[in-house]
Amino acid sequence: MLTAGADVQKDRIEVEVVAWGRTKESWSVDYRVIEGDTARAEVWQRLDAVLARDWPHQPPRTTRARRTLAAGNTQRVDRGPAAAGRGATL
Repeated sequence: MLTAGADVQKDRIEVEVVAWGRTKESWSVDYRVIEGDTARAEVWQRLDAVLARDWPHQPPRTTRARRTLAAGNTQRVDRGPAAAGRGATL
């Protein structure tokens, strides 16, 4: 299973995708900083593209991040994944 966590600041979103094993082992799959004013829709669209990505999983299958947790500036987070029904806000 893959999860994603996002730290939302006014000038960027930092997001990490993590793979989870059956014994609760975890591996960082991707970490990126999406630069830009998080009040602007295009920054959230770039986050959506990361979350919608298909990741290799036991070829030939792929998988996507199942859960997204966003934390940071609450007013900005409320416009993001949680507001669109794609995750939770912390």
